Order: sequence, then C-alpha cells, then structure tokens
Amino acid sequence: AIIDRRLGEPWRLLRLWNKLYSDAESHMIDAKSRIHRMLHLLFPDFAFGSDFLYGPSGRAIFRGFGLNPHRIVEQQPARLRSRLLKTSRIQRASVERLLVYARASVANVKPPRVIALLEHEMALAWEDLELHEGRREDARTQLEALYDEIRIEDPRLPNAQRGVISKTALARLFAEVGPFADYKDWSQVLRMGGLNLCPRTSGKYVGLTKISRVGRSSIRVILNQIALPLVKRDRLYGPYYHHKTGVQKMPGKKAMTAVARKLVKMIWGWYHSDAAFDPARVFQCESQYRHAA
Repeated sequence: AIIDRRLGEPWRLLRLWNKLYSDAESHMIDAKSRIHRMLHLLFPDFAFGSDFLYGPSGRAIFRGFGLNPHRIVEQQPARLRSRLLKTSRIQRASVERLLVYARASVANVKPPRVIALLEHEMALAWEDLELHEGRREDARTQLEALYDEIRIEDPRLPNAQRGVISKTALARLFAEVGPFADYKDWSQVLRMGGLNLCPRTSGKYVGLTKISRVGRSSIRVILNQIALPLVKRDRLYGPYYHHKTGVQKMPGKKAMTAVARKLVKMIWGWYHSDAAFDPARVFQCESQYRHAA
C-alpha cells in the first residue's frame, strides 16, 4: 500500500486546481438548482429542457427579459425574435412556443412586487452561475497546462483521445491518483479510489461483495463522469454496460462501477504500453491482441 508520497510542485498544483474546478462545479449545480426553483415560481409553464435553458437561446431570454413571462408577453412575436437573434440563433418555432408558455404563466396572477422579487432572485442565481462557470473555465485552462507540463517529464502519460477521454478529464484523474510510478499495479489504483471489491463475511454469514469506498471519493466521481458518455450504445463501453444491465440484469449503478474499474485498467495499460490508444485492446488480453495482430 502507498503510505507516504511527496508529490512535486506540478503534481501538487494539479491537485489544488482540481479542487478549485470541483468547487466551481458544485457551486454551478447549486446555482442551477436555484434557477430551476425560481423558474418554477416565476415562469411555471416554461417547458424547454435544460439544454435549451442553459444554451445560447435560454441565456438570450434571460439577458433580454430576465425569464419573466410578463415582460415576454409584452413583445410582438417579430420584435421578440429580433431581440433574441442579436445574441442567439433561436428558431421561429421556439419563439412561438416561448410566447405560448409565457401567456399560460401570466394567467397565474401574482402581485407585481412578488414578481419583481422572483426576477431579482433569478438574476442573482444566474450571476452566481456565470461567476462559477468562469472560475471552472480558468481552472480547466490551468489543469490542461499543468498536465502538458507533467507529460514533458513523463511522456507515457496518456494524451486526450477524441470520443474516449479529454485532456481535462485526464488532468483531473491524475490530479487525484498521482503518478502511476507510485503504484505496483492497477489494483492499487482501485484501492486508492475505494473501488476494490470487499466480500461481506462474518462467521458463517456470506453477504454481497461490494466496493470498499475506502479511499479518495473524488477519484470515483471523476471516473463516473468519464464513464457516463462512454456507456451509450454506440460508444466504447456501450456493449459492455448494456450487456451488464440487459442480459445480466445488473443495476445501473453497479454496472457503472464495473465500467469505472475497467477504465482504470484501460488507462493503466495505455500508460504502460507506451503506445497510441487502440480501442481493439480494451476488451482483449495481451495474447489475444498479439494473435489478432
């Protein structure tokens, strides 16, 4: 087991910037929760999804009208779309839907001072969201620069692979894991993240085998974030994940843990192979890969 490590300055900075990145993400989640709460009170019939709300069109509606349906219904459709097009590419159909939702919401009459207060609280939540989005972006820039610096010292560290893992995700993961040179094998990395399997036994009792969760919880969080887009059916771990959930009837959360463990093994092998990423190797052992080659 790893008892004591003295990380060099770039590694320490990487971990500290990752903490700032994680803090910014947490504050962004809190700000979005407040936005949705205010939206429910101020604009209850707003039926666009989160992608629209936090995309260019939703932000344009906020900047132009504070997401206040009373201000929206005062506009003529052509004038409304003209104002929104200044900062977004909102479609005509979306403008028409927006007006329908706004008219339905204003039918639920609220006192003017209550509406003003709700709009004010909405503005404060958006201000916090944009503040922490900026802080996260600053942290991302620093993380990627530090990762490039560390890769000069250790060129075996993986580079970003389109459709698999980004440089930011690699920087964040290694910020928490630290240098692979400190580990004897990939199972030690699992233990560092609390992803090692622990059987539950006591006397004659034999319980379910579960992950230990004793370790750096941040490693598990980052691995789950990396794994989430990769378990779509047409992505790298899609067939593996859907076999677990569909054929083996494994709960989704447990299957995601299995994918996270696979990711650790993949990145460990990628690092030690000192070669470019090859998706053909992900689900093959060394002998199978050499035979196929």
